[in-house]
Amino acid sequence: MFQLNDIPDLKGKTVMVTGATAGLGKASCTEFARKGAHVIVLGRNAEKCAQVIEEIKQKTGSELVEFYLQDLDDLESVRAFCKSFLARANTRLDILMLNAGFTRGSYALTKQGIESSFGVNYVAHFYMVYLLESLILACKTRIVSVSAGMINPERVNDTLEEMNNKATFDGLVAYGRSKAANIIFAKAMARKYADAGVISSVIEPGAVATDGPANLDIKVDLSFHGVVAFWCRYALPYFGASISDGIRPQMFAAVSPHVVNGVAYSHNCKKWNKANNFSTIELEEQLWTHTLELLAEKHMLKQ
Repeated sequence: MFQLNDIPDLKGKTVMVTGATAGLGKASCTEFARKGAHVIVLGRNAEKCAQVIEEIKQKTGSELVEFYLQDLDDLESVRAFCKSFLARANTRLDILMLNAGFTRGSYALTKQGIESSFGVNYVAHFYMVYLLESLILACKTRIVSVSAGMINPERVNDTLEEMNNKATFDGLVAYGRSKAANIIFAKAMARKYADAGVISSVIEPGAVATDGPANLDIKVDLSFHGVVAFWCRYALPYFGASISDGIRPQMFAAVSPHVVNGVAYSHNCKKWNKANNFSTIELEEQLWTHTLELLAEKHMLKQ
């Protein structure tokens, strides 16, 4: 089984991680820095980003760690970051880890009026890749998407009106829809970018003791949702895998020569059959088209 000491030397590589100021993202950045990569930490809070990169530098001895501000809740922020990053001299991108994601039980919309789980966990990452596409193709970037075991693929092509309907909103359904979209998107990228040498895979980290699930704002009771909330809030911190174990599948996907383009991997770094079996080319094309139409509706397409 892949272990963190299997990570090769990464000197000369540039790595970018979303959701990098806590949990799996922060731990991944630390391991990348430890192996000599130039690490770009992405987050929405400047003070927290600065604190995290100093902590990573102290732990690893690497000075090749920097941060950019990017709020995935706001596509304008994503666009501003991508424009700034592409304007750098000698810009390259060897590994892109689409790690950011959150669980929310309550109803909320992004700045552009998109149901927040779908908007943050999926649409913002799609938009990043869309804007950085020329660089990704030129650098043959390896792309790692982080999904989750709780997926809801039959809802990924819901219309914006259906997703945004507060009367029928279900936080767990919304989360599962966004995480299924991550899988379909990863497989679509694998197919569309294969000729350029890009490798795109998607992973499921398993039950990991991070702060994200513990902050799920659903009332604990005897309903299904209440039991899930109890598990996330009270059991997961004690019974979940450690963060150092939790990052193994995404680090495997980022650096291992054994990763197969377009394949989903589970927490044990073996093929994740559930995710590998439901996606089809038709579903991938539908979601890709649907997302571009959504971006057009929000006036976010490239000029």
